[in-house]
Amino acid sequence: MRLAPFIRANIEAILKDWETFARSIYPARHMNQRALRDHARNMLLVIADDLDQPQTKKAQKQKSRGRQKTNITAATGHGFHRHSSGFSITETISEFRALRASVIAQWKRRPSSVTESLLDDLIRFNEAIDEAVSDSVSSYALEKERHTKLFDTILGASPDAIFVLDAECRVLYANPAMERLAGLREQEMVGEDACNSVLPFDAEMIQKIAWVVDNRQGHHGELAHHESREYGLFEWCLIPVKGNDHEVENTVGILHDITARKIAEEEIWHSANYDLLTELPNRRLFFDRLEQGVEHCSRTGVPLAVMFIDLDGFKEINDRFGHEAGDQVLRGVADRLDSCIRKVDTAARLGGDEFAVIITDVQEDQAINKVADKIAKSLDSPFELENHPAQVSASIGIAFCPYDASDPEELLKKADYAMYRAKTSRQQHICFFGATSPGSTLH
Repeated sequence: MRLAPFIRANIEAILKDWETFARSIYPARHMNQRALRDHARNMLLVIADDLDQPQTKKAQKQKSRGRQKTNITAATGHGFHRHSSGFSITETISEFRALRASVIAQWKRRPSSVTESLLDDLIRFNEAIDEAVSDSVSSYALEKERHTKLFDTILGASPDAIFVLDAECRVLYANPAMERLAGLREQEMVGEDACNSVLPFDAEMIQKIAWVVDNRQGHHGELAHHESREYGLFEWCLIPVKGNDHEVENTVGILHDITARKIAEEEIWHSANYDLLTELPNRRLFFDRLEQGVEHCSRTGVPLAVMFIDLDGFKEINDRFGHEAGDQVLRGVADRLDSCIRKVDTAARLGGDEFAVIITDVQEDQAINKVADKIAKSLDSPFELENHPAQVSASIGIAFCPYDASDPEELLKKADYAMYRAKTSRQQHICFFGATSPGSTLH
């Protein structure tokens, strides 16, 4: 029997023998049988058809020199798809070697005498396989080059800094954004140890890279980077690239600049929590800190005090001198309040001409009396506007946690009530909600 009809008759046995080897290639383990066999089957059938065609001496000579080809389009498709499936070039070529070996092994199992025509078939078969290897490798190389150009374009245009390290933490690749961040050209970084300050990483970042390699898991976080007077905050992601043995062969790093986003977030948070005119905490942040203070008081038993402060005479300033003058007075009030309390305490503007103060870790009401008196005297001093002084005074109400209330809203209401008593009193501008006496210990 000639080789062409033999291949057609035994194609299933040949492919089964060949598939045993092909399954040993890691990327092929997860391919279905049809995808794995398709190109091999088609190549064998094309080669069998070619063997059926008579060949002149001239054509044989041309083929032996690689100047005349068998039209094995399946080989071109094979190289393209093997690259897309993650095969290496060596693994791709090894499939052809195995295919050749499978055909020869099946052929040897048949008892037949060697004739000149059979030898000619074997020579032509080997030439066809060599051509298929060449076509597949060319297709593989073209697809790899296309992918390389594609990813070089994508990575080069990316605003994110991207780098690739080998298992020894040496730099394999750095895109233009990484070059700008590191202040080095890619040629200066490639082959260098990233752990020796080639890349702009601190010791903690180097530890994260080592963790990714050791644990074979991705990791992400944030990184601050200082370059001269420039400051940047980056969101980083480290991705392990595993080999066939599941060990990490490479680490891909991506650094995304989030400086502008963070600044915007901080500005939004500041606008939501601080009074735009006075820069004091607003009602929202005041209650947030008051809740924290009440919780601290509940845990430790150490009291806190809340002062509700209302300005007397402020409406007259607004009416007489205008809102711009009124705003100037409110900013001055804020500055004076801040100067009368400790850094651990909070002065806030609740709205209009109403302010509040949180005093933490209060040991005796006499100390609160002193702070309130200091605030009242500070606000009694005239505010110098452009060409004239402006006078206000303060009515101050004080409530204690836990004695007067243990709920933030209720605590402020009682301080507000005490402030109202102070405002309507002709004798004093500072009132406590409860029946505390000067000098008493708040235990």
